Amino acid sequence: MAGWSWASGSRIGSRSCATCATAKSARGCWAGAGGCTPRSRSRWPPVCPTPSGSRCWSGSRCPPIPTWGPRSRSPRALRSCAPGAETQTRRSSTGPRSRCSTCPPRAKPVPCSATRSPSERGRSWWEEIAVDEVTPVVRVELFEDRAAITRKVALPEEGRCTIVLGPLTPLVDERSVSFPGGSGAVVEEVRATRRRQTRLEADPEAISGIEAAWRAAHTRREIAHDRLQRAKEAHKRATQALDAASRATPRALQDPGSPGDWVEGLKTLAAHLRGRIEAVTAAELELDRHTEEDARLKRDLDEARRGRPVFQGFLELSVFVTEPGELLVRYVVPCALWRPAHRAELHTRARGAEADQVSWELRAVCWNATGEDWSDVELICSTARPGDLAEPPPLGEDRVQLQTRGDVVIEAREEEVHLAREPGSRASSEIPGVDDGGEPRTYTAQGQVELRSDGKPVSLVLDRWTSEANVHWQAFPERAAAAVLRTTQPNAASRPLLAGPVELVRDGEGLGRGSIPLVPPGEPFSLGWGSQDGVRIVRRRAHEVKRSKVTGRQTHTFRIELKISHAGAEPCRLELRERLPVSEVKDVTVSDPEAIPPTVADEDGFCRWVLDLSPGDSEHIQLEYVVAAGGRVHLPFHGP
Repeated sequence: MAGWSWASGSRIGSRSCATCATAKSARGCWAGAGGCTPRSRSRWPPVCPTPSGSRCWSGSRCPPIPTWGPRSRSPRALRSCAPGAETQTRRSSTGPRSRCSTCPPRAKPVPCSATRSPSERGRSWWEEIAVDEVTPVVRVELFEDRAAITRKVALPEEGRCTIVLGPLTPLVDERSVSFPGGSGAVVEEVRATRRRQTRLEADPEAISGIEAAWRAAHTRREIAHDRLQRAKEAHKRATQALDAASRATPRALQDPGSPGDWVEGLKTLAAHLRGRIEAVTAAELELDRHTEEDARLKRDLDEARRGRPVFQGFLELSVFVTEPGELLVRYVVPCALWRPAHRAELHTRARGAEADQVSWELRAVCWNATGEDWSDVELICSTARPGDLAEPPPLGEDRVQLQTRGDVVIEAREEEVHLAREPGSRASSEIPGVDDGGEPRTYTAQGQVELRSDGKPVSLVLDRWTSEANVHWQAFPERAAAAVLRTTQPNAASRPLLAGPVELVRDGEGLGRGSIPLVPPGEPFSLGWGSQDGVRIVRRRAHEVKRSKVTGRQTHTFRIELKISHAGAEPCRLELRERLPVSEVKDVTVSDPEAIPPTVADEDGFCRWVLDLSPGDSEHIQLEYVVAAGGRVHLPFHGP
């Protein structure tokens, strides 16, 4: 057919050449580019929809829109030749072929590349590029039940491209993907895909490390086995010696010599046998421990050599690039979290310190079981709860009704006292997770962090500070018959201390763990640092009840006796506290305390004594108070 030449096209959205927009096949595209790069799916047509013979808005002449043959699997597109062109016919192995005399000859086969400029590719700048690369993680935000990962993507040259990020965690979801930064790009579509890899190739470095540990454990097990055999042989010899001596005992006792020496020899043999029995028991326990370790490492080595099936996730981004640059991709996944923890170390003058100080460390204990390893990333720990939704408070009905007056029932409750800028504590909510006082806060780890996806806790330092502390010994005999070292120090940090466990170290010696509530910046809080074993406290309490036969008025008399003795080697200044009930109703009255030594109860009902105890001293304290109430009042305590 004169004036026309055929060129194979491609269906919109199918796999086609990234340069010539034709279907990829073994024969190559119409431009002669063999082994073309397949073009990704797109809603845009592979060619400009400008009519043939006219100039499109981009300034280049474009072929017409592909037309579909009725019985052809691949589309056919017509290309317009110049007016008055003649058709030339040439021979080929498949028969005669026609070619326009004015059309340029077929181009030499060149591979399609996503790195060539639009002018070199000979295509319009809106066509697509296929990019598949692994992008680095630049930032990780940990919440109390999830994590947000931010990756940096390098954008190719101008054009429409599909960027495949992976392999990622299989927990990735396209609904959580956002783009917090970037330039010169518009993201048109995001899709998450998952793939199961039946076998993961073994890691040589991991295998070598596990194999070295297994060989060392196997050697220790063999040594323990030899030690057990030697212990059993020694036990056998000791048993035989004792049996022989026991059989010879009747004949030895008939000897008029010294039977006492024989008895002492039997005792020595029996003691030696007991030692051999203990050695056999210890060797058996050691062998069991090394055998278990050897079996565990052998299982780990076999699993590392065998590999395991894994699931991997991928993100496919359809991006319209206007200029080269970078794009930040952020997505949220579960199975990663953090919790605050603290470490406090006390330095006292009694152990050579210049002053009584508390060194504090705020730590973040992090877990990662997402399936992604994060290396050299910026870690941010946040107390925000992105998964929580705001709900209005429930509204209930307030009913007003008449009620017959009855007996007054008094209930006792224990109330925690809060004193601002004074020693005390602050009540904190007991909700699970991180207690931040209702205001989201963020903490950044120092330096670059590495978190492997092994599910093991990793402790990181978030903040450090040092403050002076008020150190004193304190005792609450009603709660415990012991003197406790207590310090009061302010929060010297610029941010609140989050509620969590505290690792306590006093003068270089580990004491254990405690806990603190939420502490605002600058506010004082108290810590306990163990007991004073040399101070002993004995508390006795007596309760006497009297009732009036006429009015029914009741009187409860309480007598408390405290005995304090100091058996330590160093002087001790001890503060004792006893509490009295505080009445909130006029029907119940509490008298002022009568104490020896004298004291006065404060508004919260606490009586306080300060004792200077030297080694070997003892003190005796007596306290008496009266609780009176009417006959129709039911008090929470009863007589003896």
